[in-house]
Amino acid sequence: MKSRILVLFLFLLQSAWPQARLDWAAPFAVDGIRLDDTRQQVFKSLGAPRESSRGQMDVWKYKDLEVSFRGDDVCRLYGSALQQNKQTLVRVGELAGVVRGRLGEAENNEALGVQRHPEVEVMMYQNESTTIGVFSRAGRVSLIGLSRRS
Repeated sequence: MKSRILVLFLFLLQSAWPQARLDWAAPFAVDGIRLDDTRQQVFKSLGAPRESSRGQMDVWKYKDLEVSFRGDDVCRLYGSALQQNKQTLVRVGELAGVVRGRLGEAENNEALGVQRHPEVEVMMYQNESTTIGVFSRAGRVSLIGLSRRS
């Protein structure tokens, strides 16, 4: 009986949230930082990173955000909230099923070459230039990624 009530509650919760479906025309941000922002813009918004590293990409690490640069521009982000037009679309801690209801079904991971992981579910959404990854553990969003496709 309790499981039926929980399933009904989750269904109602999912249907109560507007079906956003991804609008690829407007830029996305993770924790307020967008792809193609410059180092100067990131520094102005967030200040100095607590840690940085250089390699193929320069990476700046903040408390809950990792920003990768190719040249002077942001090309990849990992953080706790996906935004578009200053509206939060996905937040760490949300139920993965609610996110699916809001954003639609994710791409087929096998077709994308994403390997399965026993503890992490990966929901990938992409168009010709951008990839969004929503990672969840135990049915709750644990990380959001945003990157420019090469």
